[in-house]
Amino acid sequence: MTEPLPPILDHAYLRGLYSRESSPHFLSHLFHLFLQHMPEILLQVHSCIHQGKDQDLIKHVHRLKGSASCVGATHMSTLCERFESGSLALSDFIPQLESSSLQTYEAVRAFLSKEKT
Repeated sequence: MTEPLPPILDHAYLRGLYSRESSPHFLSHLFHLFLQHMPEILLQVHSCIHQGKDQDLIKHVHRLKGSASCVGATHMSTLCERFESGSLALSDFIPQLESSSLQTYEAVRAFLSKEKT
């Protein structure tokens, strides 16, 4: 049986980043880059699926996993990791990734707006 997925965002990790980083502006920029590039990577994932480009699919999923990990998006990074390892089939991965991406996008935006106040 597969372990449950972690929460959308690891808030403890994010608080730790902000407490250790001397430049909150840098972190804010990092989060904005994630929000900007995540939709593009997701489109590339879907394109690879439709074109049958398995190697490129793995590359883009790996890239998404790394980006998600950097911003504490543990749910998305774990989904990608499970797909990469073969413990999650493509037919299960795609709907879960779509749901997770929407939730992650909103959660990161909410976190950013909370940090600005």
